[in-house]
Amino acid sequence: MHVARQRVIERRHATALNATYEKTLRRLLERAETKPYALATLIADAVVRAGVLATVNADSPEIPKLIRVAAQSGTALFALARSGGDAVELPLGDLPKTVSGKPDDTQIHVARWLDTFWSATLGRDTPSIVRLLETSTDELRRSPTKGDDFHYHLVDTLRATALDDPKAALEHLALATAKTDSESLRVVAIDRVEEIEVPVLAALARLLERDQAGFGAAMRMVLEHHSRFWNEGERRDDLAGLVCVRAGALLVMAKERGIVPDVTSDFVPPVLLDF
Repeated sequence: MHVARQRVIERRHATALNATYEKTLRRLLERAETKPYALATLIADAVVRAGVLATVNADSPEIPKLIRVAAQSGTALFALARSGGDAVELPLGDLPKTVSGKPDDTQIHVARWLDTFWSATLGRDTPSIVRLLETSTDELRRSPTKGDDFHYHLVDTLRATALDDPKAALEHLALATAKTDSESLRVVAIDRVEEIEVPVLAALARLLERDQAGFGAAMRMVLEHHSRFWNEGERRDDLAGLVCVRAGALLVMAKERGIVPDVTSDFVPPVLLDF
């Protein structure tokens, strides 16, 4: 089954957008070595450019590189927070870099950790994942930028998954799922949780249980709900929905475990799964 992108960007417009984002990312990468705010911006903007580029050339080898730029920018941001702003050596844009500067405390939060983890998984960037795991859930809870309880349980789920402890991962995942009801939410809108977060948690559960048929059905739900969510109202004009990083990351995790569901989508360019 193929889940198509409902929104169509005229090719000439997409080409112009891609050129604009290419220049913006180049400037941000230059500033990122000493300006942590640039790292924070790169996490989102690199994914947006990957989505725009995919509408022009879905097979471009630049797409996986852009996903890794997002992952490495997030990893660098969290590494700088842990170092107190002291210089840290790590890859950025797949090149060795030395970054420095203390990020604002508000920039270090659970939603950004999750975005970075999903990007690192989709980009198959194991060093970034390993470094990201150095930031504890307790540190994320202390951030002035708060998440909902399910976010923190999801961090614990993904940490256990990365450490190959599916039993602990499923236990944390059950806690995360239990905290997605409307009464438990304080930060994220219920429609986003129901359309974006809950389907991802369900697919992750089927993956950890190694239920291939169930995982395939759950992934179709992830992609269909993603398409519906980003096609509603003002979100239809938001370029952030062009690539579904969570779905791609789940498909990478599945492929690594020998599970290949019968589902494809414009939201996950095939070049990201070509390994």
